[in-house]
Amino acid sequence: MKSGSRAEKSEDVNDISKESLLEKRLELSESLFKIVVDSTPLAIYIARGLFQEAEYVNKRFIELFGYKIKEVPTISRWYKLAYPNPKYRTKIIKEWERRVRASNKSGRSVTPMESVVTCKDGTKKTIVWGFNNMGERNILFGQYLTERKKVEAEQKRIDLIKSEFVSIASHQLRTPLTSIRWQSEALLTGTGKIVKPTKDQKKYIKTIHNSTLRMIRLVNSLLNVARLEAGTFSIDPEQLYISQVLKEVLTMLKPKIREKRLKVEKYYDSDVPRVMMDRNLLSVVFLNIVSNAIEYTGKGGWIKIEETHTSDKTILSRLRHFNDKTGILIKIQDSGMGIPLNQQSDIFTKLFRADNIKTTSESGSGLGLYMAKVIIDSMHGALWFDSIENVGTSFYVLLPEGGMKVRKGSKQLDVVS
Repeated sequence: MKSGSRAEKSEDVNDISKESLLEKRLELSESLFKIVVDSTPLAIYIARGLFQEAEYVNKRFIELFGYKIKEVPTISRWYKLAYPNPKYRTKIIKEWERRVRASNKSGRSVTPMESVVTCKDGTKKTIVWGFNNMGERNILFGQYLTERKKVEAEQKRIDLIKSEFVSIASHQLRTPLTSIRWQSEALLTGTGKIVKPTKDQKKYIKTIHNSTLRMIRLVNSLLNVARLEAGTFSIDPEQLYISQVLKEVLTMLKPKIREKRLKVEKYYDSDVPRVMMDRNLLSVVFLNIVSNAIEYTGKGGWIKIEETHTSDKTILSRLRHFNDKTGILIKIQDSGMGIPLNQQSDIFTKLFRADNIKTTSESGSGLGLYMAKVIIDSMHGALWFDSIENVGTSFYVLLPEGGMKVRKGSKQLDVVS
């Protein structure tokens, strides 16, 4: 009986020790959580339960708005204080509910929302709010727009410094690379007093020549990106047919098309009018898209280029300024390897190359589609795509008939073929 009693006491002591250890760990995790939350520059409000009662507000919340947790015991009370105007409050709540529903439907995070908050001292502050749901907890986190603009301005300054460095470095590389290119071409052809190379020598010289051309293309692309990001590129629009630019690009790429024995189908709508566009900028866009179609389509495959005059409102709604009743749509389709579904959201990101491309092709800088997107955006146009891996890809370029306006700049972009 005594031994049993001792065993029970021992079990009780162990249970108490475990509970004590769990409580200490819980206290420690809560302390660490508060340290992290209080050190962030974001204002945070955590609500819990059916009535969304306030569980925690961080220091930044109190600093920004002046309200302590006792003054905003529920989320509904916070809304009444933050948005004293009933109409504005209803508008904000409805918009939040709409965004949360859209998030639940798509499986993506809730889109941030901007609102004007009335603080305890009566001042108004524009806040960009984010929202996250963690079980029975809802977390609101907001950033004061003035602070956000400071961060963005600093990021732009850093990006500009990077672009300037890339531009200077690229210019320095250009001269020696051009020299190597001409010298290697002279060696290949045996120009002047140069003795024609043997078959083996020609093989090595070709490797040097092709590598140099690839480096020149990369340098020119880096220079183009630097000019695009700095906004120093010029825009020189002229009255032209989009089909003319497409034909010029196909002529430039004809050797590559022949090499891969690709079938190219073309359709140019006779109803498409002439528009005021920069020929050089359009060439850069189409050259990058069509080059990719050629590069990532297997031998004997096909490419289709279609230009149409569209009045489809669904398509035209993609334009930034949805004023025109008609637009010019160019579709460039291929039977290539396609883009993996899980990487399609990154396709216009600078220096991005899909995994299936990396394993099959060494060429490519990951800059072409990024440049195309920036240029089309500057035209107030739209660029998008659909793709199925191992089936093919279709890129769509939508141009407004309003054309482009002249802009003075230090340089034009280089057409990199």
